[in-house]
Amino acid sequence: MSVPAQKAIPDGEEYSPVLAGELAAGGKIIGLYSSSASLALPVQMPKLQMIYGTVEDPAMTAEENELWRQSLLLLVDTLEPLWPEAEARFAAVVAAEQQAGRRRSLEVDSLRTTVLRQMSYADETESQESLEAMLNTLQTDKRLLKYLGLLERSALEGEELQAQMERLKEKGAKATNGGRQQYQITEDFGDVYQKTRTLDAQIRACCRAAQELPDTLDAYKELGDMWAKINPFR
Repeated sequence: MSVPAQKAIPDGEEYSPVLAGELAAGGKIIGLYSSSASLALPVQMPKLQMIYGTVEDPAMTAEENELWRQSLLLLVDTLEPLWPEAEARFAAVVAAEQQAGRRRSLEVDSLRTTVLRQMSYADETESQESLEAMLNTLQTDKRLLKYLGLLERSALEGEELQAQMERLKEKGAKATNGGRQQYQITEDFGDVYQKTRTLDAQIRACCRAAQELPDTLDAYKELGDMWAKINPFR
């Protein structure tokens, strides 16, 4: 019975990265929607001001004008109590933005720090500014979503493996020198270390993708667009 081979880089649909998108990359949350002109509340007008200047239509009958007047008053009476509700809903948008900002600070920022730390472990030659630029590219370029997903998963697994190595070090320090337990701990430590090397290679591949793929994909697109223009069978 054959076992299906696992993909080295998962499809974006199979894993939705937590750090994907402008908001996770540090884009503005507070005021993103509440500062929109479409959400601005109109100036509140008193009831008398709303009906001021209305006159009867001489082309209509007295009954029709009365019906129109009653309809207008009913509309004004309906609008007036809606104002506090509109204010409350606007305030809810502001509160939701603030809550989202706090949640990002607690969860997304923590994961981003973890990912950057593992990127630094995997490639010590890159500066912190360079690593942050690579991560930002992966976060904001939708074409690189699967690389961001792989980077996140590799970073989290790397954190766990490093914690295992620390536990094995502590355990080994307490084991008898030259004993069977110490030998087994050394073997286990070597196995875990090799796994971290594999993860480092995956992380470096994601970093290279952030550096090289955007320009490559843009060039392919430009070539395709140019070919589409000159293709006589199009």
